[in-house]
Amino acid sequence: GRKATLLVEDSNRMNITGCTILDCDGVGIDLKTVTHSRVSDCLIRDDREGRSEAVSLRVAGGRGNMIVNNLLGGRSEIEAQAAQASGNVQSP
Repeated sequence: GRKATLLVEDSNRMNITGCTILDCDGVGIDLKTVTHSRVSDCLIRDDREGRSEAVSLRVAGGRGNMIVNNLLGGRSEIEAQAAQASGNVQSP
């Protein structure tokens, strides 16, 4: 499996809001085959010295999800058919 701080698999109608995920290895939030769910207003970043670049937020599989208004330190990987994404900001 994939290493993630928060991994949600094969789930429906989840609401992940206001999470703070800092200085962790792997993906910050990883949604796999999740449907009709929302991730919003989360802060996900890794500011450690010598860290390897990681994905802050990944959405793979599933459908009908909303990923909105998150502040990310790393890149996001959001499959177009899995989620509608808006207002997410990647800050260095």
